[in-house]
Amino acid sequence: LYIWRLAHDRLQTMDNLERRNIINDANDLNCVFFSGCVQTSRHLFFECRVSCYVWNYWYSWYGDLRVLPNYCITHFWQHKGEILGENASLAW
Repeated sequence: LYIWRLAHDRLQTMDNLERRNIINDANDLNCVFFSGCVQTSRHLFFECRVSCYVWNYWYSWYGDLRVLPNYCITHFWQHKGEILGENASLAW
């Protein structure tokens, strides 16, 4: 369910809360980790410096270094094993 929400941009990020008129102040839209960017689901999970650090740490723990895609679906399939192969699918 969480991956579906991420893929369809249904998470309660700052930009989605503003779109639904829950947040009205434009100053509150910034990312909690990196205040120079608007918090979108794409930014929070794939583009933010903190999330990139977490993904790279996970891959280095797994013993793999790579460039990560910024798109949710491509990122998911890479973890699922469609791009990396059977070993990565088993690790997932």
